[in-house]
Amino acid sequence: MSDMTPLEVALMVAEITGYCVFPSNQQKKPCVKDPFGKATNEQEGIQLLFKNFPKAMTAIPTGPINGVTVVDLDVKGGVNGIESLRGLIDDLPPTMVVRTPSGGMHLYFRTGSEAVPSSVGKLGPGIDIRGSGSNAISFGSTAETGMYRWDHGVSGFTWRPAPMPSNLKRLIYAATPSGRTQTGNRYGCSDVSKRLIDPIVTGQRNNELASRIGYLLKTYPPKEVHYLAHHMNNTLTTTPLESREVDQIFCSILKRELRK
Repeated sequence: MSDMTPLEVALMVAEITGYCVFPSNQQKKPCVKDPFGKATNEQEGIQLLFKNFPKAMTAIPTGPINGVTVVDLDVKGGVNGIESLRGLIDDLPPTMVVRTPSGGMHLYFRTGSEAVPSSVGKLGPGIDIRGSGSNAISFGSTAETGMYRWDHGVSGFTWRPAPMPSNLKRLIYAATPSGRTQTGNRYGCSDVSKRLIDPIVTGQRNNELASRIGYLLKTYPPKEVHYLAHHMNNTLTTTPLESREVDQIFCSILKRELRK
């Protein structure tokens, strides 16, 4: 694969995946104007797009255009997105994985026509979501630092990403509320995300869960907050509360918020 020209890589990616593609430079910026409008999976169109860019990488538009969302996990600068994601969710299904030159990975998930929001660092340190309006560099592309490689050991040789799990999707939407400006920390991690990943001290479980539930109810639907309450209890506490206790706390705070 390393001996392939950028055009040959683009043609191969489009043939294998069926995805529309466009040329990207070494800074991961589109080489052409209106890249999403011009992206194509047709051989003739790809040849026209790539003919003037002999060193281009292949970019895959994410979101509804290709029906895919990519979870981009960076491992660099003291930040490990792989570990950050493991701290949030540990039951992801086997799916398409592309290894990046820096040691990170791209996890591909099918999301169909749903415009899953894109974000940088909002879900956690080193975790970028490449959804609607974004793109990901494809396997086979060669950057100055190395090649993007398809990890066949995870999902085999079949290009068919798994559907995005509902629990992962909930976390993405919770960390990226529509139309809301968030102040990030030095890693770009939002306050909402921080409340979803910060550990809860055993002696403060009830009070801290109540505080976080009240905070989240100001922005998200009760059904989503109920799920997140149990997620926080199960993943952020050394000794989780019993499920019924979490339900009691949730119902109490929900009633309080409804009375306001």
